[in-house]
Amino acid sequence: MVPPAGRLLDLAPVLEIRAVDLLAIAGGEIPAEFMPTVPDLDRPIESLIRYGLRTSEAAAARDFARSLPRTSIRGGPTGLPTLETVTFGAVFRRLLKVRNLSHEGMACATGSSISTVAMAMGNGRLPSPERLELLAAILCIRPDDLEAMAARPAEGPPPSASARKTVPWLWTIGELILAVAPLEVEQFNAVVAFAAEQVSKRREPHWSTP
Repeated sequence: MVPPAGRLLDLAPVLEIRAVDLLAIAGGEIPAEFMPTVPDLDRPIESLIRYGLRTSEAAAARDFARSLPRTSIRGGPTGLPTLETVTFGAVFRRLLKVRNLSHEGMACATGSSISTVAMAMGNGRLPSPERLELLAAILCIRPDDLEAMAARPAEGPPPSASARKTVPWLWTIGELILAVAPLEVEQFNAVVAFAAEQVSKRREPHWSTP
């Protein structure tokens, strides 16, 4: 039985997890106010991921998104109902949905195959520990919390050093995705333009004076 939403929200700061993620993981009803303002921006967000922003650039775009004013009306047009059966796959889909993150976008960011992400969404097949850590990073969730959703340990060797080096970048990209979720379309477009400017500055030649 899913605890009342109010009790879950009270637990969120204690567990150091976002309130909406706790609702998603517990299988509880997610009110519309917690959903992305524009629910069909998953493809544009995937395009933003493909910009290949560096960590500092993604952090700058995240901070810019956070600085934009919020309208009095927040959240999406509809919420998500309580899950009849809480499974890893169902919760994983909800975690993506509250972020406007497509499984293609997650696969692109984490260097995973689309089939790996699709299997986690579909039949709840738990990825390897390395893949699990990368998926958790872009969701800005601790990997042990993500593993706990499956109620069984991930099987395979521990994450490699090279994979763990990408975790800070993935986490920052995840924070950027969370920062744009409450934005209107015009605001999201402003963030995209800001990100594009960051990339163009990197590509501009730097001429040295004689």
